[in-house]
This record gives sequence, structure tokens and C-alpha cells, in this order.
Amino acid sequence: MRALLIFWLGLMLTACGGDSASNAVSGGDNSGEDNSSGGDNSSGGDNSSGGDSGGDSGGDTSGGDNSSGGTTPDPVDCGWTTPADATPAETLGNTASAATYDLTGYTESSANGDLTGRWVLVHKITSIGENESGVRTTTVTEQKTHFVIRDNGGQLQASVCNANGTGFANLSDTSADFSLPVFGGGTAPSFTRTSNTELTGNPLADANGIDYDSQSTRAIKLSSATSAYGQSSITFNGSSDNNADVYCYSQKRERSMQQQCKESAGATQVSLFLIMGTATGQQSLIYSSTPYWALSNDNQVMLQSSAPGTFSVSADQTSLSVNVALDSATIINGASNVSGAITSNLTLP
Repeated sequence: MRALLIFWLGLMLTACGGDSASNAVSGGDNSGEDNSSGGDNSSGGDNSSGGDSGGDSGGDTSGGDNSSGGTTPDPVDCGWTTPADATPAETLGNTASAATYDLTGYTESSANGDLTGRWVLVHKITSIGENESGVRTTTVTEQKTHFVIRDNGGQLQASVCNANGTGFANLSDTSADFSLPVFGGGTAPSFTRTSNTELTGNPLADANGIDYDSQSTRAIKLSSATSAYGQSSITFNGSSDNNADVYCYSQKRERSMQQQCKESAGATQVSLFLIMGTATGQQSLIYSSTPYWALSNDNQVMLQSSAPGTFSVSADQTSLSVNVALDSATIINGASNVSGAITSNLTLP
């Protein structure tokens, strides 16, 4: 369980970066390609046969035989797979559904001639990392976020979903690549302004032992409105933040699994997130198929392995309603047997 908590916190609060070097990863994925030449040299078994053949017949070790590649071992077929699609026992409304993470059904708006308005973003990415033991972790992340861009005295600002921010954050010059503060955790792409009604995410480069694959990020403007989507309240071990205006809202599902070369893939672990970026901070409800339930208030996290006594979530394309209470939770790195609750009511888009 402790390893799972560390994994979840990495997803929730920071960028993933605990995996091993990307050259180890590419060694698994790219076996049989140009990099296999590394395998040729590493097949010291072939050249080491020079020791045998040197004793038996020097003619066999002629450069001609070795350069022919006839003795080069075939690349290893590790049988890598990706996490299977899975429906956990709890779905957080439609958050567990792959169909949620699609812009189909939304109409792009050209109501005004600038970036201000309400937007919806869909982000999909696969990340791959390997540890020193050769165990590969593959994670498929799918996220849909509703957010607001507004003009504040001539400065464009975007609503914040990050745990370390509140309300709105200033945008840099949007005529060049720029960042959006709308990702609840993990590595986020920069964006290119395609038009006043469309933003395109730029592919992430492999880094810090992580290879990124199957990347797709796009946002479209839905209306010229810049008002809040609704309100959310959270009680966290006796401390309350009530009726905070929500300007950024994310649904996210992550499917992760581990596998070693030439071995069967492990079970797919599913984690689901509802993230409210409010005028005062971040409020979140998380479910994992381990199973566990968690509430977060900015950087504080409480976790409960038993089912909540109060649990009601309704989420779809046009609304969100949440009423969940934990009564026997543990605060990460803190007190045990604490309680917390979250209630949210949003009208989308």
C-alpha cells in the first residue's frame, strides 16, 4: 500500500520522474531496429567465439564471417503490452469511461475575436519507464479539463487546476508557445495558439528516464463566458473551505501496469480523479481500484481503504454533482482516524 501511495502522490502532486534511464526503455521498445547494432557488439558471444575459433581455426574468425552478421543473435522479443482497458468497481460517474476523453459532441465557438471564454481540453499520453531490475511501468493518462481564459486589465489569465496555485495565473505571450496551469499533476505540454478558438499541445520530449508515446492534446473554446462553473466545498480534518467558486475542472483516468521482458504483464491498476480548481486552491476526489478513496485539499491528502459511508457522484458532459464523506481516513504523513467531506455542483460547459 505504501508503494501505491507514493505512486499516487507522484501522479497527483509532481511530475513522474522515478523511473530509470530512457536508454533502458528504448532498449526494450526499439529492439530489432538500428539500436540493435548495440546488441551486435554486446553479443560478445559472437566475438568471444573468436577465442574458440582462434584456437580451432583462425580462418573462422576472419572479419568476413563476423561482418556478415550471420552469427548475430536475433533481437529479443520482450512481448511488451500496454495497460488493458478496465472498468473498476467505482466509476466516479463517467470518469472511468474512455468515451469521456473525446471532444466529439462539443461545438467550437467563435463568439468573440480573442482567447477569452470557456474552453475544454482533452489530453492523452502514454509514458514508459524501466527500473534497474528491468521492470517496465507503462501508464496511459487520459484527461478532460474545462477551464476559463479571461482578460484582467489587458493581461490574459487562465484558471488554475494545479495543487500549488489558486484562482487564475497570468499567461505568457500567446503568439509563441506558452503553458497552461490546467493539469492537476504530472508533466504538462506547452501549447501553440492555432487560432482564437483552438490550442494545440506540443509533444513532450523523452526525459528523466521516461519515454512518451501516443501523445495528443487539443483544446477548443466553447463560449465567450468567463464566469465560474459552480461551487465546491471541502472539509479536511475540521478545516473547511466552503462554497468556493470553481473556474477549472478536470476529470482524469490513469491505467498503469508493470511488466518484465518476456514475462506476462501485471494487472492493470486504474486511478480516477475529479479535480476542482477554485478561487482559493485545489479540491480533489480520487478513487483507485486497489481500492481506496482519497480527498485532497491543496497539498494535503487523506486516504481511506474502506468504502465511504456517504458516496454520491454524478458526472456527465453537462454537469457534475459530488457528495462524498470519509469517516475513518488517514492523512498522509499525519493523523489517523480523521474525517473529511467534499460537495461540488457544477454546470458545464
